[in-house]
Amino acid sequence: MGFVSLTLEEARMVNHDTRELRFKLPGNQATSGLSSVSSLLTRHTATGSWFPTLRPYTPISTPDDTYITLLVKQYPNGRASTHLHNLAPGQTLSVKSIPEFAYKPNQHRHLVLVAGGAGITPMFQTLRSVLDNPKDKTRVSLIYANKTESDILLRKELDAMASQHSDQFTTTYVVNDTKSNNKDLEKGYVTKEVLSKALPANLENEDVKVLVCGPPAMLNAIAGAKGGLGWTQGKVGGILKDLGLTEKQVHKFYEALSRKMMSRITFVASTV
Repeated sequence: MGFVSLTLEEARMVNHDTRELRFKLPGNQATSGLSSVSSLLTRHTATGSWFPTLRPYTPISTPDDTYITLLVKQYPNGRASTHLHNLAPGQTLSVKSIPEFAYKPNQHRHLVLVAGGAGITPMFQTLRSVLDNPKDKTRVSLIYANKTESDILLRKELDAMASQHSDQFTTTYVVNDTKSNNKDLEKGYVTKEVLSKALPANLENEDVKVLVCGPPAMLNAIAGAKGGLGWTQGKVGGILKDLGLTEKQVHKFYEALSRKMMSRITFVASTV
């Protein structure tokens, strides 16, 4: 599938730096047809620029929705996020589908989702795939890290899911802000202790899969860096290696891509 244009229908700010954008599907397309956990590579060329700016985003809408919704956190000097925060209803965005993690119902007994910041989007998509399917009995544990409590995205939706599916889904929120008075939050960072609480006691005999998505520093500390400039999974490292998890038990996403990886994507996309 090549790049297609999506028209922005509506947009709203969900907190101080994150915008939700809902796009109309192209033509007479009834549903997006995206796989359950997939990303969209967005492309735009700034005025005066020779090459396009590209950035992958994971929709928070489902494949059966009649629209595509993106959740975009704005970063300082972030060209893609700034462009999307300035996009007005009626304007278009060029996108291309990128398959990510091939999720299948009941493929694993237990999923542990570890997210940081905007890295919640592929986890939210995975959660909806599991919890919206009454035949899927997969147990899911979410560990979601942010700087402050106000940075927690989709909290209302996540809490509603945890309440409705209390026998299947649990959440752990971690904030760097150690001054927070909220006793329901873990303070500091995602540590070995925090991860151990979410993982089964006997990893060798338990069918568990850990998905990790966050900034490169967080990803490296928890699961080890991706390989091949981000194109391959690489070896398991960090805390998960210390806990005894194997390559088959871990899948790494990138919440933000390395400069080398983006340069390579930009070169390839500029020739399409």
